[in-house]
Amino acid sequence: MDTAKHGTLSLLQFEKLLTFLGYDGEMKPETIFEKGNVDLKEGITVEEYCKTMSKFPDVKNRTNRLRALFLKFDHSNDGFAPKKDVVEEIRKMGVDIDKEILTKVDNMDVNKDGKISYQEYMYTSLKEKQYI
Repeated sequence: MDTAKHGTLSLLQFEKLLTFLGYDGEMKPETIFEKGNVDLKEGITVEEYCKTMSKFPDVKNRTNRLRALFLKFDHSNDGFAPKKDVVEEIRKMGVDIDKEILTKVDNMDVNKDGKISYQEYMYTSLKEKQYI
């Protein structure tokens, strides 16, 4: 979605993202975008997006598609998933674990600390789908 590759989402891209995530709440995407865009630049960053979801629990609950998947990986419910747990859960879903899958999981660990944070997961998931 970040077609200009600025690392931010425009309002239109943000609206498409919320639709992709299954948002069906009453608060208008434009309002959410404005409240989340704290630096008042043209787009909303991944960090601003994550903070916005924390500020608005209803919006967070209504955009749970990717979050629900991450929770399968996050066995301790602390917002982090060890890479080995991610691989094991993917295997349990019936996916053959090959080099491509292992590379994707490794790439999700952006800071290379051996675990994937929810923010890293969101960032790489959205980047892979070209939302950012």
